[in-house]
Amino acid sequence: MPYSNRRFFGGSHIWRKRIYDVELWRPCSFEFVFKAEDVGGNLVLIGSSVALLRQLEDLTRRTWHARPDVLATWAFNNFEHGAPLENGARFAFALFLQLARHSVEEKLPMRLDW
Repeated sequence: MPYSNRRFFGGSHIWRKRIYDVELWRPCSFEFVFKAEDVGGNLVLIGSSVALLRQLEDLTRRTWHARPDVLATWAFNNFEHGAPLENGARFAFALFLQLARHSVEEKLPMRLDW
């Protein structure tokens, strides 16, 4: 794992398992990821959006130390082409955090689709 990821995720394999490669988050609480078929019959890695939200909030406390009102502004700031990488990271992180929170609060699954 590159240095920046080690620092960001604390060197923990648990962080990587919970965030990397997960395509579908279910709004229930469990502390593991597993493979199963989605509704289309495709094998996907599934995780808990409750656990994801907890981990993203912990990550915020350990890295940016940003207040919730500041995080909310990051999700709506449009960064121009050529802006520093940190700005784009804040934008993407704030959106991901917001979506995880919405998944938990509204009890909706969250699908990462690219």
